[in-house]
Amino acid sequence: MGKVVIVLAVLLACGCNKETKVFHVSDDGQWLPPRSGPGLVADEKPAIPDVPTPIGFSMVAAKSHAVAVGQARNIRYVFQGQAELGETMAFFRENVVRFGWSGRVEKIEGRKAALWFGKGQERLTIEMVANVGIVTVTIWVNEQSRTPPQGVP
Repeated sequence: MGKVVIVLAVLLACGCNKETKVFHVSDDGQWLPPRSGPGLVADEKPAIPDVPTPIGFSMVAAKSHAVAVGQARNIRYVFQGQAELGETMAFFRENVVRFGWSGRVEKIEGRKAALWFGKGQERLTIEMVANVGIVTVTIWVNEQSRTPPQGVP
């Protein structure tokens, strides 16, 4: 009987905690750490050297690839992180131009948004989709003469 009382006491104590912790994971099972403060901050060593990514965003390796043929790059990287759509758009608007990209065009539809930039012969497309505290960011870098990703103007 004493063991039952102890077990019930432990279960009740656990159930009385009103703070529910939610752990977010990426599509490939990586833990997405909670943010330590307001706003998004650029990673000092982004996966694509001339395209910034926010600290705390993890690459979804199964959905990402990169190929270089001569000087041409064909990159599609997918990242996920804990953020809101508006702040993610603001991050890319502010930081991409610091890496030499220009000519921003943008499109917002509900929980989806996209930004397009150019640099030399390359096009940069950044697509963002928000879903319950997580934003999925797909970044494409390819030649301007190649067929753009679906939805690109």
